[in-house]
Amino acid sequence: MSTAKLSDNPRPDRVSPEQYLKMERANTGRHSELVDGQIYAMGGASIQHNRIVTNMLTQIGSQLRGRPCDVFANDMRVHVLSDQQFFYPDIVGFCGEAEMLDDRQDTLLNPQLIIEVLSKSTQGFDRSSKLRYYRNIPSLQEHWLVDQYMVYVEQMIRQDDGSWLLREFTDLNTTIQVPSLDCNLTVTDIYDRVEFETVTDKDES
Repeated sequence: MSTAKLSDNPRPDRVSPEQYLKMERANTGRHSELVDGQIYAMGGASIQHNRIVTNMLTQIGSQLRGRPCDVFANDMRVHVLSDQQFFYPDIVGFCGEAEMLDDRQDTLLNPQLIIEVLSKSTQGFDRSSKLRYYRNIPSLQEHWLVDQYMVYVEQMIRQDDGSWLLREFTDLNTTIQVPSLDCNLTVTDIYDRVEFETVTDKDES
C-alpha cells in the first residue's frame, strides 16, 4: 500500500470536505488526503516502509485477538473533525465502538493510536502540521513516528493534563508498552528484515 506524499503541485482550487469525500469515494485508484482545503495524492512506499508497517500491524493484531479492539493499516481514513482534515495514517488503532463520519463506514473519528512511518518526502509535514492536526483529535491517546532509515522510534503519549510525553527508542532490545491498546512491541520486531540505506559521502554533502 502507498504512503501519503505531499505533492509540489496540489490542486490549485480549494475544495470542501463534502467535495473531497465525493471525489475520494468515486476514485478507484490511489487515495488522496485533504489538507487545508487542498487535495494531495498518495505515493508509493518503499519496501522498508512496508515491512515496518506489516511488522507492527502483525504484532499488534496478534495481541488484540479476542478483544473489542481493531488495528488497520493504510486504508482507514481518519477525519480531524475540528480542522476538517482527512488523512490515511500508516497504522490506526482503537478499542471499543468505532465512531464513523457517516453510514458509509469508511471514515474514522475516534482513533486512539496513530502510527506514521517517516519517509524523506513526508517527514517534515509529519513532524509539524500533521502532528498538530492529529493532536486535535479528542480520542487520540498515543502517536508514534517511526524512522525507516535508522533504528529510531518516537512515542508520544497524551497526559491527563492534555500535555504530551515524548519517549525515544534506539535500542533493538527494548520493549515498548502501548498503553492506548494495552499491548507492547519490541523494537527488534518493528525492524525485522528492514535493511537500512548506506549513507555515502555524496549523500551527506
